[in-house]
Amino acid sequence: MKRSALTLISMALVAVSTAQVKDLTPTNMSLRLGGGYVLDGTARDATGTMYLIGLDFNSGTSFIKGSEPFVSLEYFGKGIKGRSTYILPIMFNQRFVMSQGDDAFARTYFYGGIGAVNVNFGTSKWTLGARAGVGRDFGPHIFAEAGLLITGEVDGLNGNNLGFSIGYRF
Repeated sequence: MKRSALTLISMALVAVSTAQVKDLTPTNMSLRLGGGYVLDGTARDATGTMYLIGLDFNSGTSFIKGSEPFVSLEYFGKGIKGRSTYILPIMFNQRFVMSQGDDAFARTYFYGGIGAVNVNFGTSKWTLGARAGVGRDFGPHIFAEAGLLITGEVDGLNGNNLGFSIGYRF
């Protein structure tokens, strides 16, 4: 009886709370899909080309005037069938607009960031990392980026790679 009452109350609260929200579209974030090419020859033998899934979250805290701060979470993986080879950087970044096109949304920018990277080429370990790259907005939502990720050495290998992605800004 208690369990049924708690379930009913929970469902009522969810129904009331979702009725208050009119738009569930995410804001201040981006989703990127692409690929990465590992630069370390020995690591590349084990990984080959990796796919990339990235999420960027815009931050309101800018340390450099005129820049756009964001936190990025990326996943460079080899496969989706339980393989344990991956690179997982979590970075704080700054984006700087280099040129503004005729359209308010057509712009070219560069970015740089530092943070932590979980590198797993058989053994998962955390190390420091940095990233830098360039990007181009093709409208209010669509963009493309090319970047370089530098990681520390893990078990004699590093996860340094070139990444290319196409993204959507919400």
